[in-house]
Amino acid sequence: MRYIIFGLIYIVHIASALHFRGGTFSYERLGRNKLEVTWRLAARRGWGTEYGCTEIGQVLTGEYNVVLKCAECATNQTIAGPLTYKCMEYSVDQDWSIVQGSIIYEADRPKFTMIYQVEPESECRQSSNWVELENYGMQTCWRMVTKVDLSIPNHSPVVTMLPVFTVRKGCTSIIPIEATDPDGDNVRCRWAELQKNECPPDTQGRRVCGQATDYAELDSNRCRLTFPAEGDPGWYAATIIVEDIDKATGQAKSAIPFQFLLNVTEPGSCVGPKVDGPSCDIIRVGERWTGTIVAKIDPKSDANNVIGLPMSPPDGMTKRYVRPPPDKKVVAQLSYSSNRPRTVSYCYSGLDNNWIQSDPVCGRIIVSNKLPKATEDVQPARILPLQSTPGPGTQFGKNPPATWKVKFNKPIERPEHAAYIKIVEIGRKGQKTIAKYDVKNSNQVTLMGDTARFRPPLNKLKDGVMYSIQVEAGTGLVYYKDPCGNAPAAKPNDESMWVFGTQACTPAAPPKVVKGGSFPRPDIKIDGEETWTIKFNKEIERPTSTAFVTVVELTRNGEREVARLDAKNRNQVIFPNYDKTIINVRAPLNVLEDGNVYELRVESGVAVSFNPNTCRNELSRKPSARAAWTFKTPPPPVPYVDCQDYKMTFYVPIRLAKGIAARFLHLHDPNCVATRINATHIAVMTYYDECGTVQKTITSDITRYANTLRNDAEPVMRGAPVTRRQHNVELRYMCEVTGTKLDRMFNPNTGVQSDKYRNNGNMNTYLEMYPTAQFINPYTSPPNVTFEQTLYFAGHAYDTNKVLEIESCRATSKDKTCTKFDIPYVMISDGCPLDPTLLFLNTPGTYTKRFSMSTLALINKGMEHNVIVKCRMVACDASNMHECDRIRRSRDLCMLGNADFGEMAPAYVPPAESMKLDVSPNGQGNQRRRQRQRGRGQNAGYNQKGGSGSNEN
Repeated sequence: MRYIIFGLIYIVHIASALHFRGGTFSYERLGRNKLEVTWRLAARRGWGTEYGCTEIGQVLTGEYNVVLKCAECATNQTIAGPLTYKCMEYSVDQDWSIVQGSIIYEADRPKFTMIYQVEPESECRQSSNWVELENYGMQTCWRMVTKVDLSIPNHSPVVTMLPVFTVRKGCTSIIPIEATDPDGDNVRCRWAELQKNECPPDTQGRRVCGQATDYAELDSNRCRLTFPAEGDPGWYAATIIVEDIDKATGQAKSAIPFQFLLNVTEPGSCVGPKVDGPSCDIIRVGERWTGTIVAKIDPKSDANNVIGLPMSPPDGMTKRYVRPPPDKKVVAQLSYSSNRPRTVSYCYSGLDNNWIQSDPVCGRIIVSNKLPKATEDVQPARILPLQSTPGPGTQFGKNPPATWKVKFNKPIERPEHAAYIKIVEIGRKGQKTIAKYDVKNSNQVTLMGDTARFRPPLNKLKDGVMYSIQVEAGTGLVYYKDPCGNAPAAKPNDESMWVFGTQACTPAAPPKVVKGGSFPRPDIKIDGEETWTIKFNKEIERPTSTAFVTVVELTRNGEREVARLDAKNRNQVIFPNYDKTIINVRAPLNVLEDGNVYELRVESGVAVSFNPNTCRNELSRKPSARAAWTFKTPPPPVPYVDCQDYKMTFYVPIRLAKGIAARFLHLHDPNCVATRINATHIAVMTYYDECGTVQKTITSDITRYANTLRNDAEPVMRGAPVTRRQHNVELRYMCEVTGTKLDRMFNPNTGVQSDKYRNNGNMNTYLEMYPTAQFINPYTSPPNVTFEQTLYFAGHAYDTNKVLEIESCRATSKDKTCTKFDIPYVMISDGCPLDPTLLFLNTPGTYTKRFSMSTLALINKGMEHNVIVKCRMVACDASNMHECDRIRRSRDLCMLGNADFGEMAPAYVPPAESMKLDVSPNGQGNQRRRQRQRGRGQNAGYNQKGGSGSNEN
């Protein structure tokens, strides 16, 4: 139970410690080490007796553990603690009190730092801290730091301001920080900085220090805070340092703290009460001053009454309500008197029943027996064009200054609103602004005393053009104070304009192609030159970016790019050292076709020229201009035959070889192959009686000799003598020779008389070829067929009572080469199909056998493509089935042994030749053999049309 009670006491203690509302310190120098310190603090009124003001002038004693000390002093470190003070003002509505006190202190050194904080500082979270803050968190510590320098005759600035400002979410409050300096020094405000030890210790990684929020803007020179209430409703702390500035050095003489709270409430109307009152008055020492301040409900406000006039008065000022709150209009009378010369300030604002607080208004009272003279009218700054850069009439060359300036006759300050320095181009068609610089923006214009500096638009300036500099009114402000030292008033400059220009310059011309000095030249015919040259009119260099030399074929149907060479690539385009005005490219002869028109296109930038003396905005490396022209290739060469006494030579343009090497082209005899003789032709030579040359007598004295140059088509399988593919090359040539025949014939007498034997016989079988699988109407003459066609064959027995079996079938060329390459193609052997496309088909009876296969052609042949199919067939009667049974068993065995017979075999192996004849000693077997060879033939033929066409010359 004791632990629970202790926990409750601790929670209450922490909650009650959230009372700090801010404050400020100042000092008056009394000697080298002596000063009078004045503190003005604000805290929650209802927290306790330390801040529980009930009347103005009431004397109170501060917190026991809050001490004002000298941080660097070796002796007498404690200046005061606890503090004693009297009530200056309090607000029942906003629950705060303002108290003020002072003490005379003598330090052991002239320069030191005064720190006011909880002692020990580690206990600040338990005894005295800020209210829970939206911008810094809960239970955050506070510290007030004052920088003192008594080595110089100087008093610190004095700040008079309210401790709490109420702002609705979404509204913006402008809070003037009323700071005066007894010595007349300029005053500057900034955020407290951690590096200068002006911030309290951190609380869970947070400390009340620096910019209040991301949206808060502090005008340092005017000490004015603009606070947009963009965050969540709640309390926000602000810690500001006020410095008095040495006019000679620009350095701070002293630094005092000013801390306060902003209370952001729920969103609503931003219109608060209107307040009005005196701004500045001058009285003599001992004279009584009175003034009236008024707060009233604005007609645009949604509030009903003014409920208070929160105020921060100087010591000795009294406030009496003439028309007390709450009311639509509240009036209070102020009274003040001083028995010594001084300047004091007071600030006040109006608070309505919706807790909307008006922006504070401040006034000053100058107490002096020497009344100040009226300040003379301060003239605005005047622009000095002749001392500016560029000045009137200036003519810039290629290298104008990198920084331009506008000179004034006195120091200026930056304007609050946008005001521009413009650079305007003056052309024939009118004026065009090419750049403008906002003097309000420190990133665009730098102010240094009486000079505004900016970086000019050098990349937009042109040669030989007039420009004007136009300086708007209000780009430079001169501030002056009224006799009371009120916020400075601004005197803006008048607008100004003057003209300058740039020198004229003629840009260097880009490199151009000299077509007449290039090769190929326009409209000429080229003839196999391997290197092309492109000539330029000046020295050139290789480009650093991709640019192409392109060759395009021009046709009736459009154009086709055949070559593209990148000038950036050293492997594609050569820039020779011996001539800096040309580039060389390897001619794309392999893609050029004879008899065509082409265009050579040189892109812009294929070459660049270097120009050290460039005009403004001109590239030092200038790309070449585009160029294009046409050229032609010679007409394509034609084949021709050279017919001599004993031989003929066939010359063939390479293009007709269709990419096939010469060694793969041969005559009827495959041993006779072609040879490449130069870049354009191949040739093949043969004697009239060699290489399968065909001889034909035309007339008694004219003889024709013919041959064919062809390539080997792909065989149906490796090693097979037939193909189902077309020849790529099929060129027929001939010589018709006039003159005496080259040969003569004689019959030698061998001395042996030949015996002759004769007999007759009949064929038992015959072979037919049909156009369709219906096997109707067989061909009566060799048909012309293509490789896409299927051929249908049927073997028949003359005697339909017999059984027919096909023992073997083979294909041969009708027109042979008469060489060892005349190899027959066996499709069936011992009844077994060897061709992968051959299929046995159903037959209507045993006397016939049908099969089909795809069209094929002999690879090696003479002039013609005709194919002869021959089959050996056996017709058996019922009394003698021995031979038919053997063939059938052989076929069944091979068919069962190869279930995937339809697949192509890896290589073609011709079967062994075997006639299987019954040869008897009396020669009857030979007789039967001769008998089979009589009667209707057992062969069929066709002319394969799928081959390449023949050319005759």
